[in-house]
Amino acid sequence: MRLHLTSGIVYRLYNSKDTDKVVVIINNNGEKESLLAKGIKKSTSRKSHAIDLGNHISMNITKGYAVPIIGEVKILNEFVQWKKDYNSLVFLQFVCEVLNFFIFEENKDPEVFTLVYDLLNVDVTNKAFSVSVFLLKLLQLSGNISNLDISIESERELNSDNAYIIPGRIGYSEKSEIINLEKISSRIYKTQRFILNEKFTKLLLINLSQQEIVKMLKLHLDWIELVTERELKSKKILYQILA
Repeated sequence: MRLHLTSGIVYRLYNSKDTDKVVVIINNNGEKESLLAKGIKKSTSRKSHAIDLGNHISMNITKGYAVPIIGEVKILNEFVQWKKDYNSLVFLQFVCEVLNFFIFEENKDPEVFTLVYDLLNVDVTNKAFSVSVFLLKLLQLSGNISNLDISIESERELNSDNAYIIPGRIGYSEKSEIINLEKISSRIYKTQRFILNEKFTKLLLINLSQQEIVKMLKLHLDWIELVTERELKSKKILYQILA
């Protein structure tokens, strides 16, 4: 058996047998790792507090089993601002659900880990905006969107006055005389373009109204669902708290 040290952010937990749980993390290299926490459901377990959704942890793991087994665990960051109330927890669970579709075993993508860490580490009051930024940056890093400057239909250049939403497509098009398209708000469009060209930590001072933030978040969620080809389970609860 081989002993290794790994660290990452817990984004999924599920039961295995009576007292065990499978712990899924995005490690510091941006890879998915599935690990087994034996006895974590016992009242005497010292790991139960450390191994929690959204925690950044370091662990000794023993390889050589079907699923590597977690030994000693150390909390690096609990990101408590995402667990202080119900709404914050809903956003955290939503982020973790989305993340599950974009990371894979033995596929290194450290930029995705940095994006997740930056999202959780920045203490912001408007989590709807920060999560919206996260979704668009994730689409960019995964290669599902490059820029929003070009029409996805005509390939002509767009600007804030002629960008229209295309249902069932990621990106914008010019106005069509045949199809009654919804024009995207110029403020939202300019914000999206800025997001794609700046680091996450520089984006949180952007001033949008709450209505604009919700509109942008829902649009990014629609784009995520187009990529994943399924409706996210936490979407309904998220929409309830955004209402």
